[in-house]
Amino acid sequence: MNRQPTTSKITSVENVSASPVKLKELVMTITSLLDPIRREQGCRSYRCFRVTGEKDSFVLIGEWETLSDWDRHVHSE
Repeated sequence: MNRQPTTSKITSVENVSASPVKLKELVMTITSLLDPIRREQGCRSYRCFRVTGEKDSFVLIGEWETLSDWDRHVHSE
């Protein structure tokens, strides 16, 4: 995970991919987690994008109020 602190937020970027046989499971898992993550303390936004030209890969981008909020997210269930 990359984190790039700015004056107003923490941005996290995660790259995830799956084998073609697990792709549906990955999409279902990501989809089910987006709203709960967005409701976490300090989450400004959390988005998922499919990587162009790589149908089995996604990028998750989160924006957090503070480093503590991001750390809490990373160590959550």
